[in-house]
Amino acid sequence: MPEWLKKLLNKLDDPELMLEQSYREFESQVIGLRKEYAASIAREKQLERKLANKGNSPEATANLETELIKQRSVSEAVGNELQNKESEIQKAYTKKQAFLARRKAEEPHFADPTRATLIIIAIMTAWALIGIFINIKGH
Repeated sequence: MPEWLKKLLNKLDDPELMLEQSYREFESQVIGLRKEYAASIAREKQLERKLANKGNSPEATANLETELIKQRSVSEAVGNELQNKESEIQKAYTKKQAFLARRKAEEPHFADPTRATLIIIAIMTAWALIGIFINIKGH
């Protein structure tokens, strides 16, 4: 497959663009999870302060302890999900950087000064062949 065709097809299905989009998506998910995790920890601290209040009845203390246990499990679940998303975003970032490095390594191939000359010769040859075909068809 000619190099120019490969380049054109790569533009249609640009891996860099796809990596960038997935990286941005992971980034927004991580931001949302960080907010959720911070809110969960804040709720946990609020429950701990209420529980530290010595004026609570035994029933209220038991309810607060139960609620605190539930809140800690929610915080732990959100924290685990946040860690997973952060590792996914790190993988996406690494893939993106590797792709960019690979593409940059390939650039000198496309910066070949004789490439423009070869393209011009190919276009002129194509037009000459088209002209010959039209002349033959006309006779």
